[in-house]
Amino acid sequence: MKINPYLIFNGDCKAAFTFYAQSLPGQIEVMMTFGETPARDHVPTDCHNLIIHTRLLVADQAIMGSDTTPDRPTTKMSGCSVSLNVDRVAEAERVFAALAEGGRYSNAAGGDVLGGTFRDAGRSVWRGVDG
Repeated sequence: MKINPYLIFNGDCKAAFTFYAQSLPGQIEVMMTFGETPARDHVPTDCHNLIIHTRLLVADQAIMGSDTTPDRPTTKMSGCSVSLNVDRVAEAERVFAALAEGGRYSNAAGGDVLGGTFRDAGRSVWRGVDG
């Protein structure tokens, strides 16, 4: 069994998942717009460019997402984090730098009470342990 996070965006799902695919790196397996579905005739034309579903594969794990429609906007994401666990601190540093560029982060110091490296890049949380 694997658990796949599903993130909901207010129109910037394509940009976010393209960024994640480049930063982690990963492969976007599917990215479909509302306008590409058989239901396109039942969706306002100005929503046709929004993402109805996408799936990003990173190694053997996946994260999925979509945009919501303007009549059902989401509020700022809170109470949820996506944790990235890597085998080497060097890889954690690379991923952190990629995700933090242009973003915000709250823990640049690095060390944590668990004996590894822990950082919060605003967009993600990760922990790296050498060994």
